[in-house]
Amino acid sequence: MHFRLIVAGKQSVLNPMSIMRGIVLIAALILNSGSTFADDNGSAIYMMRGCRDAVALKDNALSGMCVGTIDGVSFGSAATICAPSAVTVEQLLRVVVQYVDNRPTRMHESFKVLALEALTAAWPCKR
Repeated sequence: MHFRLIVAGKQSVLNPMSIMRGIVLIAALILNSGSTFADDNGSAIYMMRGCRDAVALKDNALSGMCVGTIDGVSFGSAATICAPSAVTVEQLLRVVVQYVDNRPTRMHESFKVLALEALTAAWPCKR
């Protein structure tokens, strides 16, 4: 079985294996194209841009992602973070930003891990 392709008045014959190789190549390129960026978007390097925007009250997707991540880390870690009930998300944000900024050699690490460390250091639970 062969397929006839007519482009701009010119006719070409394509065999199924050529078509399949083309589809596989395109799929591989599409699936691989985001991996270089996807590996980084959990790091402090990536997230801190949004955190700094949030401190400056700039509303964008990355600042929302930063605030949401910090809020989620603090909520999900109630056993290790004992912040006063009156603490605001802005205070949580400023603690994390200062903590991460003071550790520039760790910017490649997971933002969530650094945020948890920051909040635990600021409001440790007494045992």
